[in-house]
Amino acid sequence: FDTFDIIGYFTLLNISTEVEVISLAMTTLLRVWASQNTTLRSSFRKTARTSFERQRPVRILSFSSNSDSNKNSNIKPPIEQPKEERDAAESESKSQELMRHWMEQLRSPPNIITSLRILSTPYLSYLIVTEQYELALLGGFIAGGSDYLDGYIARTYNMQTVLGSFLDPVADKFLVNVVAFSLCYSGILPVPLVAIWTLRDVGLMIGTYAVVKSRTEKGNFVIDPGTTPLQVSATNISKINTGLQFLTLSLAVVQPVYGLDPQILESCCWLTGATTIASAFSYIGHDAFTKSGNPLQADATTRQAASEATPPTPKRK
Repeated sequence: FDTFDIIGYFTLLNISTEVEVISLAMTTLLRVWASQNTTLRSSFRKTARTSFERQRPVRILSFSSNSDSNKNSNIKPPIEQPKEERDAAESESKSQELMRHWMEQLRSPPNIITSLRILSTPYLSYLIVTEQYELALLGGFIAGGSDYLDGYIARTYNMQTVLGSFLDPVADKFLVNVVAFSLCYSGILPVPLVAIWTLRDVGLMIGTYAVVKSRTEKGNFVIDPGTTPLQVSATNISKINTGLQFLTLSLAVVQPVYGLDPQILESCCWLTGATTIASAFSYIGHDAFTKSGNPLQADATTRQAASEATPPTPKRK
């Protein structure tokens, strides 16, 4: 095609009014007549080009304007979710994540043994209160053996969990205090000793919660074993105290059955009371807390360290 043909082609594509139809028909007739006259053909080509360049931008602007208006009319602004609904959805998601972490770590054999020890403690208390000391003694030995067994399995087969580091001491404290209250109710253990045990354990639980809460990343549950930054590691004096507590409880159960010398039980009570106070002071200074090694917490710590190590980007003028 020459220039004259291209102009006619674009004119054909933009037919929208009767005037352009007539203009196209006249263009066709004049083209046939002007094909014999070079001068007239050149003049017509110049006139057609001028008309095309004058009308084309107007049609483009008009088409773009209509298209934009159609698009704007079809696009609906996004509906913003209310803040209450967003908070509720986020809270539900975190609750589900918390339950998933708990269930994953509760399935480990050491934590199952620890959980069974907690569930059996009320029955052991019932045996003592009803003066079934033979069965209570047997139950006490089984409970003490389970405390050793869950720790041995966790260390030997690499089944240690963050949940277990909190659950095991809670199970021991629950067992010791419930049985101690039962023996105190039966008049076998002295009230001051039981009070010291209880006050120390309550103080340790409150202090542990406060320390872990201060180290937990904002927005995470403090009791979530999948995100907590710390785990509890019992001190040496605390381990000795736990052993003496179990020994004291065993002697207290044995005394009414076999007529044990009261002086032996009294001496054991004094020794256990002293180690109880010493173990309480051993937890001061956060020596019993170690990093949990949780992947989520490790990622958060890495991000924080990277942000502190990266120098701020200078602003461009």
